[in-house]
Amino acid sequence: MNNRQRMYASNQKARAYILADLGGTHVYFKEHLKRKSRFFMSVGNYYQATDFFNLFDGLFILKGRLVWVQIKTNAWASEKRIIDFINPLSGFCVLVINVKTKPRHEIKVRWYKKHGN
Repeated sequence: MNNRQRMYASNQKARAYILADLGGTHVYFKEHLKRKSRFFMSVGNYYQATDFFNLFDGLFILKGRLVWVQIKTNAWASEKRIIDFINPLSGFCVLVINVKTKPRHEIKVRWYKKHGN
């Protein structure tokens, strides 16, 4: 299985988990296209990335709340980057889904939210 096929398979498993097991709705995964999207930080100041904020693969709604999601295969995302991103913010949380493929398929999750949210 090549990288793109592995990404589609892990996204499909993550989507099923979000919809069926968590009860999330409106799941959206950002497409990884040839061209990168622009993210504007201020007038004339932007960066380009394939993921949301160069960090998240998608988003969904859970109990009326926006949740950013990062999907990994067989490894965990950098906890420091996520915590550094959400520290100055409030009102949302992050779900990291690790879709393990070896020795058998299983889904593990980690939740991140700013203390007090």
